Amino acid sequence: MTIKNKLENMNDMLNSPSLQRGRVEGAKKQDCSFDTSLWPDSPQGANTVESWLNQAWLNTYTKMILACCHDIIREQYLDTSKSLYIVFPHTAAYQFGLSLLYKLLDSMDSQGLKEVNVCCLFASYNSKYSDKLSQHPDFSHFYKNGHAKIIAWDFYSDKEFPQKCIEGEFLDLSANPGIFIANGLFSQLPQHLCKFHGQALYQAEFQLLQQDKAIEKSEFESKSNPEMPMFWNIRKENKAALTTTNKDETQSIECKWQLRDKSEITNNLSPGLSVCLNEALEQRMNEGAIKTFSLPLEVVSILETVNLAFPKGSLSLLSDFAQQRGLTLTCPLTENTMVLPLDFELVEQLTSHIGHGYTVQFPFGQKALHVLFSQNYKNDDFLLTRYQLEQCCLLKSPDSAEYVIDSLHGAAKVLTERQIRAHIVQSEYDPKVLAIFLSRLISEGITLQHRLEWCDLLNRVWGNYIILLDHDAFGFDLGLLAIDVGHWALAKSCFLTCMQSCGPSTACLHNFAVAAFATGELLTAKQSLDLALTLSPTDKQSKRLASDIDAYELRWTNLDWCDLSAEIEKHNETVALKVVPLGEHHLAEYYLQYRKPEISESLRGDKFESFEQLQARWLSWLEEGNSNKKAHFAIVHEAVGFVGGIVVDFLPSNHAIQDESIVSYEHSLHLSFWIGCDYQQKGFGKSSVALVIQYLRNSIVYQNYTHIVTSAWAHNTASRKILRQLGFKELQKTQHEGVKREVFYSLQLQSE
Repeated sequence: MTIKNKLENMNDMLNSPSLQRGRVEGAKKQDCSFDTSLWPDSPQGANTVESWLNQAWLNTYTKMILACCHDIIREQYLDTSKSLYIVFPHTAAYQFGLSLLYKLLDSMDSQGLKEVNVCCLFASYNSKYSDKLSQHPDFSHFYKNGHAKIIAWDFYSDKEFPQKCIEGEFLDLSANPGIFIANGLFSQLPQHLCKFHGQALYQAEFQLLQQDKAIEKSEFESKSNPEMPMFWNIRKENKAALTTTNKDETQSIECKWQLRDKSEITNNLSPGLSVCLNEALEQRMNEGAIKTFSLPLEVVSILETVNLAFPKGSLSLLSDFAQQRGLTLTCPLTENTMVLPLDFELVEQLTSHIGHGYTVQFPFGQKALHVLFSQNYKNDDFLLTRYQLEQCCLLKSPDSAEYVIDSLHGAAKVLTERQIRAHIVQSEYDPKVLAIFLSRLISEGITLQHRLEWCDLLNRVWGNYIILLDHDAFGFDLGLLAIDVGHWALAKSCFLTCMQSCGPSTACLHNFAVAAFATGELLTAKQSLDLALTLSPTDKQSKRLASDIDAYELRWTNLDWCDLSAEIEKHNETVALKVVPLGEHHLAEYYLQYRKPEISESLRGDKFESFEQLQARWLSWLEEGNSNKKAHFAIVHEAVGFVGGIVVDFLPSNHAIQDESIVSYEHSLHLSFWIGCDYQQKGFGKSSVALVIQYLRNSIVYQNYTHIVTSAWAHNTASRKILRQLGFKELQKTQHEGVKREVFYSLQLQSE
């Protein structure tokens, strides 16, 4: 049983109208110490901040910060030669902060804000987190460009804002206004739980006790104590709800109310906060109702620190769980600590000495967004920012996106593939939405006709994702799905990023090698597998893949028509393509790209009704290559892998062409090529044929061949255009008539 369960029944007691006036004196108090705190030693952050990590919230903050930039430029508050700092007070916010930074920088050019030099400051109270974050691939990218830094600031306890980053570089905080963002963190800070009964102020105290002590206290409470407030009797009646019934559990929660003077709470506060607090307490007392409220004094203290750090003023964006109808203790709570929603009405009252702010309560009721402008600014200085807030939060609440995402969990197994894609697109390619369906997509696969749409969709989702500092299951699983759909660039990016952030692992290294092998990067694949086998010498999958690569490379080197010494000059238009000997590992993608009947018809070649037929045909292709009859090449793109094939026939007598322009066709090669159905009209045909021509001209193996001959259907205008552009000459000889009319071409390889 967790503390969350134990606290669920405490709301009634805290808000009980039966609390009587009076002080519990001396020995009549509970005989236990209330020094132990249920508040976290430091805000945990990750669990609560994660709920804000979706595209709706990111877009809301992006638009508001862009609007703020326009406002401060219009009011001439911005020094464009200095950094505009955005402060994130906890390292748990790094995913949100880095995602926001990407969106801001992507939008600034189009918004005319190119001159604004944004820099995010990520606060860390722990050198371990600082070291991890500094090695994060996305953070490293921004750090090198001056857009991200780490500061040593424990906002939970440090009362002064640091003037330097952890590397010792001075931060010019006085040059520009600052922006402070806190999502879900302030509800984890200690709050003073208070209640007025008449004019008497009571403050609640909590303690986590061992069960045997709780039993003793229950016996103590059974004794008559007329001076004790009625609250204790009510709590005693609910004792069963507060103590655990699990034999393995040894903890329970104790609570008591202490009579306080206002001065006891206002002591050690800043003069401005003391005044605001006295006014707030006076208002609560005058309301007359016996109602529990929480004072977020630690929150205000942090905002005071931020305000003092930026002499030119600051804009604070505070989104957190909000109290709705009085204080509640049950939403949200962590396993071991108590977390209270914020009373944003009190936040506004207690920060009035810092500046002027306003709160937007979202319609779904759990969260609110508070915007606080420091006193440096006038009410009308940030009109565009206010307008964006209304547009983003009132017309299209980001809070609603969380409910939509949560609702999809129950539908993960019943939605169609088209509906899944629609939800991902509607969420603006939110990784959280894809994560709901990821395991299903990996196990069931996707439909072939929508493969390219999925490749584009997955690419966009990955662009919105920030890898975790520790083991990242989403990045790994997305890489597996990328392998399944043949999106090799995405697969390599996923596994490489996982290793950059979390360190190398056998699984990531193996999968990275699979993608590298598919895109013709043999050396990279072998190096990756060497490291994988160093980590896990007995890993069967890595051993098998290494054996397959060695066998492919050995066959390549033993083929008479494969000249590894031939240099292929790569132009800009062909740099992404390779022409390599066709291997068995290409067959799956070969079958995928060859699936449309128009391809086999244009080649006058084989038709494959099943993958097994292709596998059987592969054996004869192997024999043709080994006997130097034909060379079968694969056209491989560095990002998408196999895109087509090229066949060079060394015995062109089967395609003999009688034409005066060919001096000796016995010394000619016959060329045929095709581009897969997913990659036509992208320039791959021309680039790959150009590469083969260069290869044939540069290789000593082909020095005795003088011409390349080929043919195309008369109606195949795309292939004929490629041949003409590459210097092929159309021959006078044609064959057949009508739709079967065949046109022949030749290209001189060597000077005669």
